[in-house]
Formats: sequence, structure tokens, C-alpha cells
Amino acid sequence: GGGGGGALTITAASGAATVGALTALGDVRVSAAGNVYVYETVSHTGAVTLAAGGQLRMFDAVTCSLALTATSNASSPSNGVRVEANAVLTSTADAVTIEATEAGVYAHASTAVHAHGGDVRIDARGSIDAPDVIAASGAVHAASAAGGVASAPPRPTP
Repeated sequence: GGGGGGALTITAASGAATVGALTALGDVRVSAAGNVYVYETVSHTGAVTLAAGGQLRMFDAVTCSLALTATSNASSPSNGVRVEANAVLTSTADAVTIEATEAGVYAHASTAVHAHGGDVRIDARGSIDAPDVIAASGAVHAASAAGGVASAPPRPTP
């Protein structure tokens, strides 16, 4: 493990995990066999890794310095990863990756992803309804094995 001081790991070996108002200096890792529900989560100097065996739903700002990775292994045809209304996912110095290995990705209205130090990648087996704003210092990649990607065109970082 990296991150060093102030790392935070939350694991639910069976069932769901709900986290919110989490602030850590180092890495934040949340994983659950079931669904993961995420409210405001901040890592000041590290990465945020969110991994759900079921659905992953993000309701609020998720902000970190290093890589932000959000993965759902929920089975199709559900939405594996859901970025709920007004949620903003930000990496201030790295990349953001959203992956639904067996299902789709759905982003509600007024959602955004910012990768100030790298790429934004959204990968899904099902369809992708991408966030309204995607800003990356690197490339923007969205690929659905089902062939459906709906997105507003990426806008440059202001």
C-alpha cells in the first residue's frame, strides 16, 4: 500500500457500504461485496478507489489528488455506476476512471468529471450515459461494449 499517513480503508466483506463526510490525508479505499453508496469524500494527498460488487452510486463531490477510480461489478442490465445529480468527481493531479465491468454507467443531470492531471476513461459493458461536463488534461475515452455512448461533447477545463 502507498499513501502513507492518514490512509483510510473501508471494506464490507458481505453486504453494502455507505460512506460520507469522509476526509483523509492519504488514500481512501472503499470496497463492498454488495452496493456502495458514496457521499462527500476527500483525499487531500492520495487516491480514492471505490469498488462495488453491486451498484456504485455517488451522490456528492468526490475529490482527490491522485487517481480516482470507481468500479462496479454489478451484473447487467442494471446501472453499474450511477453518478447522481450534481455529483462532481475530481482528481486534481491525476486521472479519473469509471468502469462497469458487467453493466452500464449512468450520469444524472448536472454532473461533472475533472481530471486535472490525466485522462478520463469511462468503460462499460452496457450503455454509457456520460456526465454533462468532462474535462481532462489528457485524453477523454468512453467505450461501451454495447455500443451506446450518450454524452455532451467534452468541454475544456476553464
